[in-house]
Amino acid sequence: MEHSTRLAHISEDGTRTQTVYDHLAGTARLAGSFAAPFGAQSEAEFAAWLHDVGKYSDAFQLRLKGGPKVDHSTAGAQEAWVRQHLHTAFAVAGHHSGLPDGGSPADDPGDATLFGRSKKPVAPYDGWQEVTLPASTPPAWACADPLSLAFFTRMLYSCLVDADFIDTETFMNGQAAPRGNSTALSSLLEKVRTKAAGYLAAQSPLPVSRQRNAVLRACMEKGAHSAPGLYTLTVPTGGGKTFASLAFALEQAAAQGMKRVIYVIPYMSIIDQTAAVFADLLGAENVLADYSCADYKSLEQEKLTPAQYRQLLASENWDAPVVVTTAVQFFESLYANRSSRCRKLHNIANSVIIFDEAQTLPTSYLLPCVSAIAQLVRHYHATAVLCTATQPALEPYFRQFAPEMPLQEIVPDTATLYTTLRRTTLCDAGELTLEALTSQLCALPQVLCVVNLSLIHISEPTRPRLIS
Repeated sequence: MEHSTRLAHISEDGTRTQTVYDHLAGTARLAGSFAAPFGAQSEAEFAAWLHDVGKYSDAFQLRLKGGPKVDHSTAGAQEAWVRQHLHTAFAVAGHHSGLPDGGSPADDPGDATLFGRSKKPVAPYDGWQEVTLPASTPPAWACADPLSLAFFTRMLYSCLVDADFIDTETFMNGQAAPRGNSTALSSLLEKVRTKAAGYLAAQSPLPVSRQRNAVLRACMEKGAHSAPGLYTLTVPTGGGKTFASLAFALEQAAAQGMKRVIYVIPYMSIIDQTAAVFADLLGAENVLADYSCADYKSLEQEKLTPAQYRQLLASENWDAPVVVTTAVQFFESLYANRSSRCRKLHNIANSVIIFDEAQTLPTSYLLPCVSAIAQLVRHYHATAVLCTATQPALEPYFRQFAPEMPLQEIVPDTATLYTTLRRTTLCDAGELTLEALTSQLCALPQVLCVVNLSLIHISEPTRPRLIS
């Protein structure tokens, strides 16, 4: 079948062209593959085939030759609207300008809401009939309640905009950018297993080492033999949580055919440290540290090394086997409406997500955070692990948003861990003289004595000099 010569893109040097049909087809292939892990391949393809049908118009073809700007997104959104695919209409309408507000039936054609744009006059785009739209029905759970529908719309939007960016980028560059091509998770798991074997074979007599190995062994066993779900990893400081949680994540990802591990950290101050540890073990090309102050984001593209350029590309859509990011970036992206922030969302699906220091989740935004985690685990083949020494009491909130998915502790007998790994003992020494205090501290160097300093009796005629 011959397709229209209507164009979607012209290369910057004017020597190459891409037809609208070829762009729609390429975007549909990518978008469908992105949505497959959460059962929405046909819906993503449906959205991709519609997203640029407005480019069939004479007005857009004139734009390619230097004419005035033209709205080419509204046409596809209206086609989805009349077919009652509202989530697709949202995604198509916002694939350049950002997800719009829904608005109300009273909105005028000039309003930027979805209701307004459904009434907006658009230039004729008759050539689009060469497109055959795939049969599509969204997953039943996607429309079960407003929260699930809103979340599904963002995920669908992510698939569409990332596919659109990549297909356009590939044409304009004349070749595919160096995205992906990282080491398989199964190979990364072998590196972790090799390192773990060294720890487990050491047979240290120290109780602390034995308990750290018990934590590591439990994480590896649970990861290899458990399904995606909600987990807690409650281990006191010094128990080896970072390496053990990575081992759990890679074991489960490999066993369940998942795509990546995402490590969510509350503080930028420890991202570099964590990413460096992972990169040293797994290879720098397999670990993406995505945060606002990353060096590859502060340089002009021409000054980036090839490795930094690949990191920059991976940061756009989290196309890396191991991602280390901030809690702010993770949750703000899930509730964003701009294409640049939402491109990565579909790659959170089918991942093991470790929430380090989970007790730091902001109490002011606890419900949105918990509801987002619950959506990812319930519908997007993701695992969430709340990793901390001081586990927050989040079970009632998860029961609210995911009643069928209880929190499962990875390490049994956490009470023993806290006894064995105890580093300090707190005691109230009461009222002490300075000599008695000194004697206590010298006699018990590993004990922290909490003393009411205002009650210390100083018998010397002069006060002791304070040394800072």
